[in-house]
Amino acid sequence: MSPQELLAKLYARTCRMQDACFEAAGRYQRLYQITGYPGAILSSFTAVPVFATFFDSSIEWLKILAIVTALLGGAGSATIIFFDFKQRFQSYQKSGAAYASLKREIELLLTFPTSDLEAELKEMTQRWDTMTAESPVIPDSIWNKYANKTYSITNGITE
Repeated sequence: MSPQELLAKLYARTCRMQDACFEAAGRYQRLYQITGYPGAILSSFTAVPVFATFFDSSIEWLKILAIVTALLGGAGSATIIFFDFKQRFQSYQKSGAAYASLKREIELLLTFPTSDLEAELKEMTQRWDTMTAESPVIPDSIWNKYANKTYSITNGITE
């Protein structure tokens, strides 16, 4: 395999990982927002002292509303803490940015080859290995979308 072929393969893998990481980041950001905002709002209702007076009320549906709101707020907060969507979003975003940086370096190296291409390739593959080890696992539902895509430095994305 020639150095250019190796660079092309590394480029395709990098594009695939970048796209998958950014899509996963978007998914976890949406989940964080979907669970975070309602959980925060419902939890804030249960913290208001006036809300406590509902328990003393003789109106049954008001008591039930107070209990349901407290339970939903607690469940929302527990979901956020347990699944830690914000941290997941940030780790996928960070990984996607790292792959984007490597992709730009590959594009520069293909455009302006250096005299020591072998050393550059060794350094890039070591970075790839480190990035892959530190990156979170891409969910199968996302990875399957990108596993069959072919990326080419000259043609862009092809199905």
